[in-house]
Amino acid sequence: MVKVDEGNTPPYITSQGIIYQRESDESNPVKERYILEKFTEKTNSYHERIRMFCKTDYTVSKMQADSHQSFLEIFIFPLAFNSLRFEKFHTDEFFKSIANSFFDGASFNFSLEEGYERKLVLSLGFNTIQNSTTCLTIRPMKKGNMIDKGTIVELHANGALKFIFPLIEFSPLKPPSYYKNSETLEFILDKYCPEREVTSRSYGASDLRYPNFPGTRMEREENDFSSFINCIDGAEIVMTILFIGNIYRNILNENAGNGREIFGLRARGENLWRKFLFFDDPSYTEALREFNLPININSDVEIPTFVKGNFFEIDFESHYSILEMTKLVLEGMGLPGPTSIDLWNILKNRIKRFDKESE
Repeated sequence: MVKVDEGNTPPYITSQGIIYQRESDESNPVKERYILEKFTEKTNSYHERIRMFCKTDYTVSKMQADSHQSFLEIFIFPLAFNSLRFEKFHTDEFFKSIANSFFDGASFNFSLEEGYERKLVLSLGFNTIQNSTTCLTIRPMKKGNMIDKGTIVELHANGALKFIFPLIEFSPLKPPSYYKNSETLEFILDKYCPEREVTSRSYGASDLRYPNFPGTRMEREENDFSSFINCIDGAEIVMTILFIGNIYRNILNENAGNGREIFGLRARGENLWRKFLFFDDPSYTEALREFNLPININSDVEIPTFVKGNFFEIDFESHYSILEMTKLVLEGMGLPGPTSIDLWNILKNRIKRFDKESE
């Protein structure tokens, strides 16, 4: 016996342009307009459910609004939408298990290269969880900052997940300490904000620290790039999606073992105007040499465009599904070419930096 589940987006049309309807033990062509309209209503209802799920209305603080803080929103849902339920969702047992999953962090085993094997325990500082009729909301709460919108995760009773997190930004002229010796950043600065010799108005003792003759020094050129453009740390995006994505997959394996591995993926970037993804990696540098800097010209970006319920398909059965999901999101945010970065090498270097920070 072959069982075909009912579809969510009818009508379905044959190669001959005919729409069939099942009636008892027969399949007959549809001729009534009323039936076609009912099919369309079902499709529109399905798309509307996806649209409503892919919304967030968390308020940002005034400081975040004034600084044009950028955020990334990720939406993941089982296919077909609303086809999955966590049976124990409203139990204390489920509530505590989800809290432990996020509060304790996620553990991963990596064999990134020969001779380098690492068990990594990641934590985003989650320490707060609250319940509602349809979802659990998990987030970190810091005593010194309870106002700013931070990382927020929503796990829904229908098996869907959405999370939002602020992106780490920095000026190319004032990078974090771990990027100060970045060859990629040096290439970007030399190309778009080259150094020039500046003559000082005075010839005081303070000028002796410069290697040139007294009264001159080297400064980066002041232009649009130095004044308005910011970097978004792509490696931190990789780590955040890896962390939350793996916890989600573990929750599904433990609570929804019903053979559903295909999920829909949507994402949205907010406040990306005049910013670009930055990776400290030779593959990224080479892409910049060929394609130039991928500065976003739009403030908000939908991945893919949110029309008619469209989405990317993610197979959670695949061992590399989280990395594949991450790359789809990064491409949508503006990589210079779909194969322009070595995501595995970026992840490896970020983990090695994590090791140094943990020492």
